[in-house]
Amino acid sequence: MSGGEARPGGAEPPRPNQATRPGTAEPFRSPGPDPARFADLLTGYCLEVQDGQQVLVRSTTLAAPLLSELQRAILARGGWPLLRIELPGETEAFFAHAQEEHLDGFPAVALAEIEGVDA
Repeated sequence: MSGGEARPGGAEPPRPNQATRPGTAEPFRSPGPDPARFADLLTGYCLEVQDGQQVLVRSTTLAAPLLSELQRAILARGGWPLLRIELPGETEAFFAHAQEEHLDGFPAVALAEIEGVDA
């Protein structure tokens, strides 16, 4: 079978870097929408990402498959993906250790980033 052919039973071959089920060559399918299709929907129909646009994506590590596909889809449309991924416990640790000025203010770099992105 060549790289783009469908497998018997209609299953698509795994993409490069796509996780597979342990002990098989079958792609791992997580519950819920297909991350690649969802990313294409978000970047195409929903956001209409254009060439040169800067797209800020904030999420947690729980969305890693979707984030990878969003990066691919944004790049395919000529945009610049800016992935900002929060580590588990990061927010809780911030508020546990933040001082009054951290809670009352906003970092200038973060504000500049938000003001500078297109989507």
